[in-house]
Amino acid sequence: PPIGYCSLHHRGFSASNPPLDRDEELNDIVHDHAEHWAKSLYEAGIPKSKIFTHFATGDPDFMETIHGGARNAVNDYSRPGYTLYGDTFHLITTEDMQPLLKDGWINAEGTNKLLGNIFDSSGSDSPLTWETYLGYQFENGAYMVNLFGWQGVDSAFGDSLREPSATLAFQKFLRGEHLDIQEFLYEPPATVDPTVLQERLRSMGESIQQYLSSGGSSSSFQHLLTELQEQMQSQSGDMDRILELIDQIEEIVGQ
Repeated sequence: PPIGYCSLHHRGFSASNPPLDRDEELNDIVHDHAEHWAKSLYEAGIPKSKIFTHFATGDPDFMETIHGGARNAVNDYSRPGYTLYGDTFHLITTEDMQPLLKDGWINAEGTNKLLGNIFDSSGSDSPLTWETYLGYQFENGAYMVNLFGWQGVDSAFGDSLREPSATLAFQKFLRGEHLDIQEFLYEPPATVDPTVLQERLRSMGESIQQYLSSGGSSSSFQHLLTELQEQMQSQSGDMDRILELIDQIEEIVGQ
């Protein structure tokens, strides 16, 4: 289910007094929480240049579970930081984000691998060389790039970090040499309006309740519902598959 209800409750919202836009309200809550911690450190004497937030960039398809868009990482007391795997740095190096990142930002966690299932440490082959992955970020204002998975044994992330081309790129960077940034085609993930997805899920839930109330058995769609929940909770969930599962469940309970 969607998260954040406790936070909304403490802001005075309820079922009878819902926010005009739940996602925007939750985005504000997440931003304010990070800002509160950064401000506390800043007021304790730590300079802004040494304080960093750390946000998942937030695929808009998964706003049900991730409220960590690029703007939420920005505040007056710290530098913004992000999780950036593969070519996802395009999510923060957009024209409208550049003024917000003018003082520098960090990649707090990432590798050149496209993020697969983080829970079993798998990953897909990357379209980016290590020099491209590092060079593009540093040329677009990155202050630091923190590479994930070095300690991973039999891990796609660890294997990528230990491959010879990675070592050569790291050595080249440490010598202060120019990194060779190769051109590549960025293909943004398929998206769907979060409001549309929420409505589809709400409608499906109502159909399920009616189906069960009329004597239907959940065994006819439970396997689909389980997969749907897994897809929704996964950072690598497939939006096309999510919509397909909703269609399949609605077809069963609508009969």
